[in-house]
Amino acid sequence: MSVDDRLRGALRDQADAFVPPVETALDRVRARGARWRSATAALVAAAAVAAIVAIGGVWAVAELDGQDALPPAESPMAPESPTRAAADDATSLRGPIRAEVPGPAALAGTWKLTLHGNGTMDVAPPAGYDGDVSGALFTADTASFRTTLFGRDVCRGDGTGIYSWLRVGERIEFQGVSDTCADRSAFFENSPWVVSTRHASRD
Repeated sequence: MSVDDRLRGALRDQADAFVPPVETALDRVRARGARWRSATAALVAAAAVAAIVAIGGVWAVAELDGQDALPPAESPMAPESPTRAAADDATSLRGPIRAEVPGPAALAGTWKLTLHGNGTMDVAPPAGYDGDVSGALFTADTASFRTTLFGRDVCRGDGTGIYSWLRVGERIEFQGVSDTCADRSAFFENSPWVVSTRHASRD
């Protein structure tokens, strides 16, 4: 056998003996791909869970915000305030009141004062009284009564008289708070004032 034949035979044997590990390599590639797919699926699942948790938190915050925006529940209606009731009682001082004034001597007799809602006062003195009672004004709230009565007569120069007042049934009781006119103080404090027959007052 020639040398060429022997070389060809050896090369043929070596070619037959050498089988590239294609299948083995393919198996490794397939296994690697499966691992990647599993890892990718796990990552996708984790991302989905995180997204759900985040969205749930946003919804929770939105719910809380919505609750804060709701108006507070209405509380039971409170009873009428004492201030309002007392203010209504202040109207008890309107209209005519009457008293048999015992003194001082210059003011003794039956007096009738008609108190109007606009702050004016009609004064009906006893017969024979010739003093000036025109232009008398007053203000009254739930705690006090102020008046300029007798400011042009026996209380000239004494300014306004200030009194507290209280209605008890049909009686009106005055108590001096600040008045430099002694005659006016006696006129209001020492007289048994009562509510007289009512008539429409001027507003």
